[in-house]
Amino acid sequence: MPKQIPNEVATAWSHLQQAPRRAPRALERLATVCLKAEAEDSRLGDLSEQYVRTHERARTYLGIRPWQ
Repeated sequence: MPKQIPNEVATAWSHLQQAPRRAPRALERLATVCLKAEAEDSRLGDLSEQYVRTHERARTYLGIRPWQ
């Protein structure tokens, strides 16, 4: 009989199946405060792009299957 996957694990796994289009809002707000940057600051866009690329590389390396 297969084991049941907990909801929080299933949710996290579903997020790995699709690449994000941008960094999470909380992370963007934290970067804004730490950099003392305006919303239009290009560094924030660079950080968001770096987040997406890192997420994609991790997905490629680890795969999207849940660990057993």
